[in-house]
Amino acid sequence: MTESRRENDAGWVAILVAFTMIAVHIAAKANRDAIFLSTFTITDLPRMVIGAAMTSIGAVLLTSKAMVRWGPHRLVPLAFGASGVIYVGVWGLFRVTPQIAAIWLYLHVTAFGVILISGFWSLLNERFDPHTAKRVVGRVVAASTLGGLIGGIGAERFAAWLDVDKILLVLGGLHLTCGLLARKLSVP
Repeated sequence: MTESRRENDAGWVAILVAFTMIAVHIAAKANRDAIFLSTFTITDLPRMVIGAAMTSIGAVLLTSKAMVRWGPHRLVPLAFGASGVIYVGVWGLFRVTPQIAAIWLYLHVTAFGVILISGFWSLLNERFDPHTAKRVVGRVVAASTLGGLIGGIGAERFAAWLDVDKILLVLGGLHLTCGLLARKLSVP
C-alpha cells in the first residue's frame, strides 16, 4: 500500500472516529441526565455536577501524566475500550442498584467524555504530518459537528425505541468500535 493511500485511509478512519465519538458524547449526556433525573430529584443535581467536576479534574491530571508516559497512540484506543466496558458495567449495575449506576454514569460521561475528545485530538496531532493534517482536520471537524447533530437526534430516537438502560449497551458498543478504529490511527 502506498504512503498516500495509507494516509487517505487514516483520514477516513479519523473522520469516522470523530463522528462516532461526538455522537456518543451528545447521546450519552442526554442518557446520563435522563437516568440521573429519573433516579434522583432535581435538588440532587447541583451536588452531582460539583462531584463530577471534581472527578474530571482528578481524571484529567491522571490522564495527562499517562498521556506523557505512554502516548496517545497507546492510551486513546485503550481509553475508548475502557469506556465501552464501563458503559456495559453501568448497564449491569443499573439492573441491581439504579442509584449507584446513575452516579457512576454521571461521573463517567462527564470525566471520560472530555478525556476521550482531547486524547483523540492528541492522537491526530501525532498521527498526521502538518501537510496531511491540513487536508484532514477540516473534514474531521465537519464530521464531529455532524456527529453532534446525529447524536442529539439519535438520543431522542433511541429513547423512543429502547429502555433508558439499554441505550448504555449501544453507547458501550460504539465506544468499543471507536477503540478498535483508533488503533488503526495509532500506527503511522
